[in-house]
Amino acid sequence: MEHQVISFIGQKAKVMEMIAIDSLFAVLPLSKDRKDFAFYEMTTKSSLQHFTEDSFTKENMDLAHQDGQLIFMNTLWDEDDDFVKGDYRSLDKVISLKPAMIQTDHPKILLEYLRSKNLHE
Repeated sequence: MEHQVISFIGQKAKVMEMIAIDSLFAVLPLSKDRKDFAFYEMTTKSSLQHFTEDSFTKENMDLAHQDGQLIFMNTLWDEDDDFVKGDYRSLDKVISLKPAMIQTDHPKILLEYLRSKNLHE
């Protein structure tokens, strides 16, 4: 299962421990800044990275897209609270940067919204 499950890991030492066991583990490391992003891109075979609110910038996302990285972004707090109430501005900012994965507590609402904008099949 280790090649079929994404493992979110917030500490570099744990990421390195996992890939030392098996370099093909689908690790989802937490990239807090460009230095983390570059480190994981160079040291893991996984193209997955989890950006924080600070690292989730247009500049970093452009670089990630250019390098074939798949970025995970969490919208569990403010964005979720807003879009459940019908205010999609915060969510639109996230969507505009084109992360590969968006974590939400409201997947049905998110899917309906993405489909309404022709952004999900």
